[in-house]
Amino acid sequence: MKSKKVCRIQFGLARAVALFLAAAIVFLGAVACSSDSGGGNDEPAKFSVNVEENIEYGKVTANTTSVPAGTEITLTATPDEGYEFTSFSVKDSDGNEIEVTDGKFIMPAKNVTISAIFNKKNESQNNTVFTVTFITNGDSSVESQSVERGKTAKMPNPPTKEGFKFDGWFLDEEFTQNFSFDTLITSDVKLYAKWLEKSISIEAFYTVKHYQQPANGSKSLSNYMLMEEDTQKLSGEAGSTTEAQAKFYAGFTVIDFEQGTISSNGNTVVNIYYDRNEHKITYDDNFDDEELLLPKQMTTRFGAKESLNYTTIGKRAGYDFSGWNTAKDGSGTSYSKQKPEKITVGDADIVLYAQWTERTDTKYTVCHYQQPSDGSANLTDYKLEESQSLYGTTNSSTTAEAKTYEGFTANKFEQSVIAADGSTVINIYYARNSHTLTYNDGVEDATISVPKSVKVLYGSSQELAFAGVGEKTGYTFTGWNENADGTGAQYSKNGTDSIIIPDSDVILYAQWEINQYTVTFEVDGVTFEEQAVYYNTTAVRPAAVPTDDNKIFEAWWYKGDVFDFSTPIVSGIELSCHWKTLKENQAIVTYKDETGLTKEQEIVTKNEAITSPETPKKDGYSFSGWVTRDVDGKESKINLATGISENTVLYYSWTANDISILDVTLETAPTGNSIPLSYDETTRTFSAQVPAGVTLSFWQWFVEEEIQSGETENTFTVTDSLLKSIPAGIRHVTVYAKAEDGSLLSGSAKFDLRK
Repeated sequence: MKSKKVCRIQFGLARAVALFLAAAIVFLGAVACSSDSGGGNDEPAKFSVNVEENIEYGKVTANTTSVPAGTEITLTATPDEGYEFTSFSVKDSDGNEIEVTDGKFIMPAKNVTISAIFNKKNESQNNTVFTVTFITNGDSSVESQSVERGKTAKMPNPPTKEGFKFDGWFLDEEFTQNFSFDTLITSDVKLYAKWLEKSISIEAFYTVKHYQQPANGSKSLSNYMLMEEDTQKLSGEAGSTTEAQAKFYAGFTVIDFEQGTISSNGNTVVNIYYDRNEHKITYDDNFDDEELLLPKQMTTRFGAKESLNYTTIGKRAGYDFSGWNTAKDGSGTSYSKQKPEKITVGDADIVLYAQWTERTDTKYTVCHYQQPSDGSANLTDYKLEESQSLYGTTNSSTTAEAKTYEGFTANKFEQSVIAADGSTVINIYYARNSHTLTYNDGVEDATISVPKSVKVLYGSSQELAFAGVGEKTGYTFTGWNENADGTGAQYSKNGTDSIIIPDSDVILYAQWEINQYTVTFEVDGVTFEEQAVYYNTTAVRPAAVPTDDNKIFEAWWYKGDVFDFSTPIVSGIELSCHWKTLKENQAIVTYKDETGLTKEQEIVTKNEAITSPETPKKDGYSFSGWVTRDVDGKESKINLATGISENTVLYYSWTANDISILDVTLETAPTGNSIPLSYDETTRTFSAQVPAGVTLSFWQWFVEEEIQSGETENTFTVTDSLLKSIPAGIRHVTVYAKAEDGSLLSGSAKFDLRK
């Protein structure tokens, strides 16, 4: 037995001889060559697309039935109810499996037959490994192979059988279907070995086919294109190994292939596949300082038409990308960005050089720096306020302009040349405007020792002077204000306030708070009352007077003399109580109001008539005389004409005046929102009439608006206790009611109250 041969393409003399012999054999065996389709010379040959009949559990359709080689075919699978599609199977007329991707395949230069597998739903669809079993019927065995779906089995070493020579592997026991190890496995396969007696020598033909990888670079051998004109019919002894040789195709490299065993029936086929040579398209940005954004290289194949990349080249500062050229200096073949083109790849690497034209919108930067508020004149201390991106023509002059900033004035600056890389920067510096801060005491008789004015910068924070302000009699300095009348911004006297200087001069006016002094009223060394009195105003005589069982208050004294309460207060003072001492036949009468406040005291002679003080008054009441009160608060009338025999406290006594309501006038609210009112003089009762067709859910009565009556019915009685609590004169009573639809109604009346 001949061992398996692996052939590679050889060049030189041996290759030329082989090609010559192969051509001769093809010529001699031309009569034996046939084609699946016999199209004429005027148009491409078409090949049939056939769908197997009796596909189980589903149906398959193709979008065409007859097309030229290289056409893309689209398949559609429709499973029966309860089943689901699993996979397609496409084979050419030689039994070669054609690769199907997403229901599509490329039509070979052969008729094809299409089938499909449908499985019941919920059954395992994960069977991706199949078994290839070798049945030798000889002296040696061949181990079975596990092959992944869509992969090919490996040709094993030929088996042996005493007295026989191996004649190839077949798909059936009748040895009518040769098996090619280029076939893609999609199901379990059994292969049968065929044998010939060694004594029999049979000269048999075998076929050598040459397939070129398509331009799209598909790695599926089923998509490789058959070079029919190069198909060879060779011959050899049946059972021996084929001696196929690769051809030379410019731009292609042969894939390692295996010889086969020459079958006596002449069906042996050796398929030789040729990959397109891979090449590199290298993009050169043609500018050393700029990094190319798109991939530096792309891998392609001989004969491919590649679309060039124009969009991700990136930017070269100061230039526009205009396209590619095969020469660095642009003297080669150009591929313009304005007219995108494809490049056809020859059998060599390609270098494309970027071409550039000068830009008219090159970027440059203008930075605006402001002087710091501390007034530093060092430009490195200036703070960046704003930066601008402007654009102009590369190498032309910038056109930067100063901005207007409140409180700043721009320094002089010079334009520059726009650098291609966008690095040009124009710095414009702005000095703060200088202003005057003036202190004004605001009054003529105050002195000020702080600086009258100081130079300050716009936006600076100035700590204000508080300690150096002089004095104003009777006043205390409280701070500064931007307005003389104190209506502006206030800066308090706390030693830490500061002002942010605006873009103008500033005048600050001293603010003075009038002093308050304490006037203390003392009785026998004990404080009786204290009053806070503003400077240059007067104290008020206390409403109550001190009392004592054996003496009577006479006056308030200051520094040994009666104090004049019209005297302006200019400092804190103490006033002392001056008593008048009782004689043996004298008693003290103390007059108090109904609250118990002592209103007046006097010394009287015991058991002599007492002259009543001025008659007190109370709105709505008449004074009815003086009374005494025992420890239980019981009042007793006293006759001042008979006098008193001991110290006595007298209280005011009142009699309520008669109360009457005159001239009740009923008023009407605006049309549509009124509640009519009526009035009963006998009971002093106001009544509200509910309008026809209206349901009211809320009532509220008021007298003089601010006094809530508390009534929630449609009647309201004006009681004596209510009338006593309000002043006499023209008074008002008002009723409000809320309807169920949410609307508010009202009614009102006025009455003349007499007391």
